Amino acid sequence: MARGHGGSRRAAKEVAGMIEVAMERETLATEPARFAPPYSIRGYEPGDAATWLSLHEATGIYPPLDAAFYERQFSSPREGRQFFVLCGDGPVATGTAWHGEPLRTPDWGRLHWIAVHPRHQRRGLGLMLCQHLLVAL
Repeated sequence: MARGHGGSRRAAKEVAGMIEVAMERETLATEPARFAPPYSIRGYEPGDAATWLSLHEATGIYPPLDAAFYERQFSSPREGRQFFVLCGDGPVATGTAWHGEPLRTPDWGRLHWIAVHPRHQRRGLGLMLCQHLLVAL
């Protein structure tokens, strides 16, 4: 385990071709992310399943995913947990903040299913999205 910023510890391992990163921090206190125009962020809205699926498909990282998979992954309330970064009115990134079960203890959190559309990568959106998700936890 390596030391990171803010006294955090982190570890990484490869799982089925994906990199899984675990970080431990004393506190999740962080400043809210500030998205510069034309970018903004909004929470989950009914009907976002298709948007979420298209963003993950666009990354080319995951095998084909469908609406049934989305519903299995996000069967509990999505409000306040799932977010979308917008460029104008169009979603270009998504991420989800989970806490409690099935994680180790109720005070553990997870940033899960992060995706940034390839045309909007390398602009710091993933970092700002993760910062927003930490605040949501």
